[in-house]
Amino acid sequence: MKRRVLYANANYEDIVRKNGYFVDKTAYVERLEYIENPVFLRPRRFGKSLWCRILECYYDIVRKDDFERLFGHTWIGKNPTPLRNSLFVLHLDFSVVDHAGTIADIERSFNLTVNDKAETMIGLSEAWFEGNLAIDSTGSTSPRNTPG
Repeated sequence: MKRRVLYANANYEDIVRKNGYFVDKTAYVERLEYIENPVFLRPRRFGKSLWCRILECYYDIVRKDDFERLFGHTWIGKNPTPLRNSLFVLHLDFSVVDHAGTIADIERSFNLTVNDKAETMIGLSEAWFEGNLAIDSTGSTSPRNTPG
C-alpha cells in the first residue's frame, strides 16, 4: 500500500492506521528523557502537536497493548526506553476552553475541561485505579487553601 502525506493531521494513531507518511523522529524520545523541562518552540505547522501526540502514545500506560502496532516500524519501537508505556497521560487541549465572558466564566470553563479530561483518563485507566480515584466534576481544579 502506498503511503500518503496526511496533511494537517496531528493524530499519530490515525497516521499509523491510514499508513500515512511521516518522518521518524522517535530517536529524540530517548534524548528527551534526559531533559528536565523540555519546551517545544517551533513556528506554526512544524509538527508540535503531532510530536506531543507521539509522546502521548509512547508513554501512556493505556496504550501498552498497541505498542508494536504504533511503534514497531520506528526507531523507538526497535530501541524502547524503560519508561515506555509506563505513565498515566492526561491530554489537555486548552483551545476548547471558552474564553468569553467574565473571569469566573472562563475559570468555570477551564475547570470543566480539565475535570472532564481527568475523568476520561481515570475511566480509561480504571484497571490500575481499581475505583479508588474519583474527580468531583463540579469542583475547582485549583488547589485548596490549607492552613500552613
